[in-house]
Amino acid sequence: MTYGPDGLGDDPLADPGRRDVTAEVNFSAVERAARRCGFEPDRYTTQREWLAALGHGALVGDLDARAAAAAAEGRNADAFALSAEAAELAALVARLGYGDIMVFRAVLPAAWRRAATP
Repeated sequence: MTYGPDGLGDDPLADPGRRDVTAEVNFSAVERAARRCGFEPDRYTTQREWLAALGHGALVGDLDARAAAAAAEGRNADAFALSAEAAELAALVARLGYGDIMVFRAVLPAAWRRAATP
């Protein structure tokens, strides 16, 4: 399944880079494969928590503040565009929506990372 500006779709190759691709994932199998390849599970969390750790809230807050400033200056088109962008980012963390998508991350063990550094 894919999702883009025009809604749901079923062709993951349509509009490369402009559509989200969603799939069912067996995270237990992914974790086992990661371990077999020398990786350690680092994080298994919701997209909401993942993006929050990366500063999502501050980014949305900044867009909202810029939209308010644009509106106060009478730049209504800019205010609308900034508000729309903030709304799109907010949708990424929505409960009962994209925010509930699970994210898995595996990393090389610290000793491996140190050994690989010249």
